[in-house]
Amino acid sequence: MMVYGAKGPCFILEINPATKHCTMIDLEAGRWGDTCFIDGYKNSAALVKVAIWAAKRNGAIQIELTDNSSILCPDMIEKIHLSELSFITTGQTWYERQMPGLRLGPLSAALADRLPVWRENVKSRRWAEVAPFIVEVADQGLGEEMACDVLTRMKKSEAWCSFFANNMDNLRRAFGIERRIHGSLWILHLTLPVGRKRKTQKRRSTLTW
Repeated sequence: MMVYGAKGPCFILEINPATKHCTMIDLEAGRWGDTCFIDGYKNSAALVKVAIWAAKRNGAIQIELTDNSSILCPDMIEKIHLSELSFITTGQTWYERQMPGLRLGPLSAALADRLPVWRENVKSRRWAEVAPFIVEVADQGLGEEMACDVLTRMKKSEAWCSFFANNMDNLRRAFGIERRIHGSLWILHLTLPVGRKRKTQKRRSTLTW
């Protein structure tokens, strides 16, 4: 069974009625902009929550996804793997941040063994340790600052988009991340009842169907 979210579509789910396992085939909030919500709301994180809700509503007990998430720089030419950009600044992939409880699938067992080490590297390495790998921007932070904080400041400016696109391999090496995170398989077990309501809600938006 296929579930298409909004125009575009903004996401595509494939659900096996027999196993109740769901595969998130695509999630493209950034491509379609404000066509995903009828009130013009544009937020990829919110769209993930809608996709999870749609999976539960259609009986799924598990979501599987291959993390090929990426974003285009303003020049629409260079592309950044969002999983790795998020990881070197927060210690989590973008999907991990949006889907609490997300775990690497069985085929990514070797990667799972390394994740705790990489997370600790991201949280503990100073800019002085990371800057030599990317000497052209060594003056962007103080040596004693946490490297992830310096990179987070840079990430907030579109001026550095090309830098991240062209230097992600160097940045991974700087944090001791010896394998690619992009393209890995992840699984989320859906245990909450469909009708459960959150106590707080920052914003209510309606999906365009």
